[in-house]
Amino acid sequence: IDRLWYEACLEVIRRGDVYNPGARHRVPRLYLINSYVAEHLNKLSIGESFRVTDKLEEKYEILAKQWKTVIVRNVEGFVTKFPASTEVFREGDLTRSPDGNT
Repeated sequence: IDRLWYEACLEVIRRGDVYNPGARHRVPRLYLINSYVAEHLNKLSIGESFRVTDKLEEKYEILAKQWKTVIVRNVEGFVTKFPASTEVFREGDLTRSPDGNT
């Protein structure tokens, strides 16, 4: 229930233009739970976190997107490039353990 309440509150702020009219395009979409449906890396937005379907032990965050590559960093801060067509699982934004990786 708590996650549904948070999701609803964030969506009202994101869509409602309550606090800053016209800012709905600048408020990020926050995901509260992890996804188990694989999707291409280029479908995710900058700032979203994910895990590669072939290597689930490592968590990454999108820093920048280019035409055929996506620049990401892992939880330790190492920056790498992935092909935009890489299959990934989107991760929740607000659920992190002390090590930052789970």
